[in-house]
Amino acid sequence: MNAASGIVEEDTQLQLELKAPGNATAGIESVLGSLIEEDGDIVAALVASADGLPWARVLPDSLDARRFSAMSGSLLALSLAMAREAGRGEARSVFIATEKGNIHVIQAGYTLLLTVFTRAGADLHPAFARIQRAATQIEKIKSAFDIASAPH
Repeated sequence: MNAASGIVEEDTQLQLELKAPGNATAGIESVLGSLIEEDGDIVAALVASADGLPWARVLPDSLDARRFSAMSGSLLALSLAMAREAGRGEARSVFIATEKGNIHVIQAGYTLLLTVFTRAGADLHPAFARIQRAATQIEKIKSAFDIASAPH
């Protein structure tokens, strides 16, 4: 399968999963599960609203989804302010490198954030590509949910 047909197949699968608006969270959790399965360096992920409320997660019990959602929202808001103040435009992501792994917070559309946790020593180039692809899929799910839930 080539890259273009893979993208079409993924989009088709997303549309099948979104027959009803209530499936948005399930669709997002499916994206998170696939992200972790595809890349052994990615150990956990969550999606939160930009105002810090959890939407979906694939996290170990040791990580509190509410706390990390709130911190992700705050962190990206601070980076947006910092980038604007520095005249660098809009911030799209924040990367935190630690001795035990990395945390990457990226926008998934205008209202959602994807936070991903990777192992120490992770090969970040393929991880970043997968994270960006997941953020795009999450944005599509959210957009389909918004359209499906809009009053007619």
